[in-house]
Amino acid sequence: MSANEETAAPATSTDEPSLLERWSDRVNPILIRELHQSLGGRVFLGTLSLACFAIVALALIFMWAAPQSGSGGRDLLAGCAACLAALSLILVPMQAYSSTRAEVSGGTAEQLLMTRLRPRRIVLGKLGAGLLQFGMFLAVFAPLIGITYLLRGVDVPTILVLLVFAVLASVTAVAFATAMATVASSRPMQNLIQALTITTLVVCGMFGIAGAYELVRELSQVVRIREFWPFFASIVISFVAGIVLCGMIASASLAHGYENRSSGFRAFAFVIVALIAPWCLLFMQVGGIDEAPGFVSASFAGMLAPFWLWASCEDPPLSPRVRAFVPRNALLAWVAAPFLPGGQRGFVFAVMLALLGVAVGLGTPLLAGQVADRNARDVCIIAWSYTVFYAAIARLLRLRGRRGRARSVLNFVVTLAIAVIVPLLIVIVELLVDGNVRWHWGHLTNPIYTIDQMYRWRDLPIGLAIGAGVVALLVGIPSALAGFDEVRRASKERRARASGV
Repeated sequence: MSANEETAAPATSTDEPSLLERWSDRVNPILIRELHQSLGGRVFLGTLSLACFAIVALALIFMWAAPQSGSGGRDLLAGCAACLAALSLILVPMQAYSSTRAEVSGGTAEQLLMTRLRPRRIVLGKLGAGLLQFGMFLAVFAPLIGITYLLRGVDVPTILVLLVFAVLASVTAVAFATAMATVASSRPMQNLIQALTITTLVVCGMFGIAGAYELVRELSQVVRIREFWPFFASIVISFVAGIVLCGMIASASLAHGYENRSSGFRAFAFVIVALIAPWCLLFMQVGGIDEAPGFVSASFAGMLAPFWLWASCEDPPLSPRVRAFVPRNALLAWVAAPFLPGGQRGFVFAVMLALLGVAVGLGTPLLAGQVADRNARDVCIIAWSYTVFYAAIARLLRLRGRRGRARSVLNFVVTLAIAVIVPLLIVIVELLVDGNVRWHWGHLTNPIYTIDQMYRWRDLPIGLAIGAGVVALLVGIPSALAGFDEVRRASKERRARASGV
């Protein structure tokens, strides 16, 4: 064999990559980069040094001053919880915020989006890096946390529940920081959001540090009662919902304006309302199943107001990219229409969400073999009737304005003012003029006062509220039909392109 053939032989070698190499190619590159930057930075080394110092200080203090009554383990666990609160709610999320803010301001995020990385994968990489970073700090504290059980005063379930809450709180804080770092584009708004983010994280961290002892004490009692699992499930679901919501906000902020940034939020609100039924059936006692679903569903009508109200304020037309991905099947396009962007379809989504809320509030007791309580039923119907009422107001205001995100934001604010400021002004004027507040037609825009008066006037307020919702529904039907027609035409165009016509 000649020398040229010998040198060329290695170049034609077809060695297959190993399993580790193939697995590493699938790992999120944002996760790898974030870990490399965070672990190699001075902030991490300084934080790790402070954590080690805190461990030594806690060990010396509590081992020396442990009381003979057997509560030394609980006190030491409270000290560890305070340190974990500072790490999970302040230090780790602030590092995620600084990293994301630098990438968004410097244009690095836009360059990443030009690759195959999607906004969702970038956000997942940020969350994964924050989770692993907090996991490293948690591993440093693990030996000291294990000693707390040996010192007595605390049991294993309390320690495990505390660690689960600490991990969930850390991921939620990182998701919140990441979302806040991506929502603003102008420099003044960035500075304002940065101040709000830092203030929020510091306040939450201080509350966590100050309430560490009470948290440990309460958890040690809660794990022993029969209502522990409903409590635990509610906290976990709340954390997971916060993580998902903040992740969707960050992904939508990083996505292009033509991307579909609405369907995820509408599906999120739909799933949250639907989860009321299984949660009540699994965790509610038989004696309260006739009341709880109705009241819980009514509360979510107000809590989810940003979702259904913004959906009704969006620009009517579909973007070119969303039109290109409308389902070709006519039936699928019709089903997907309420979840597609656009205020016309957003109003239909608000109506569907209201119907689901009423069905959950009134139907869940039937699944348990009971009938919904009258007060819970009326409150549920009134609350969701106001959802349709204000969604129709937002839709009518949006029809009068020009297109654009700024106009959508303005209509959103105006509708909120109608729902909050106008009823408040009416109450203030009545107090100044008559010194007393009585329900009348002017209070029809005030759902809280209407529900309060329902217990005194059994028929009139609920009838007016339902009537207002029905009138709003009839007013919004032409706009809804136009939104569905746009989806139908887009689906027809996709079928024509697919068939080559």
